[in-house]
Amino acid sequence: MYAVKAMGFQQKGKEVYVNMQQWLEIRRRVLREGVSKRQIMRETGMHWETLKKILEQPSPAGYQRVKSPKKSKIDP
Repeated sequence: MYAVKAMGFQQKGKEVYVNMQQWLEIRRRVLREGVSKRQIMRETGMHWETLKKILEQPSPAGYQRVKSPKKSKIDP
């Protein structure tokens, strides 16, 4: 049995999983080895929606800025 721990950081009240090694490990275990989604959720403590996102995307989503930064008032 593998011990996979949840790692991430907080962003607007949501935990975002950015650990690429964990991401690939979970995908491999579920998609190739046939480990159940429930087993992964038990081991990691992650929510089923998070697991669903991990299985849908081949790699973690990167940071994307919502708006471009405002121009400084003192710079021309």
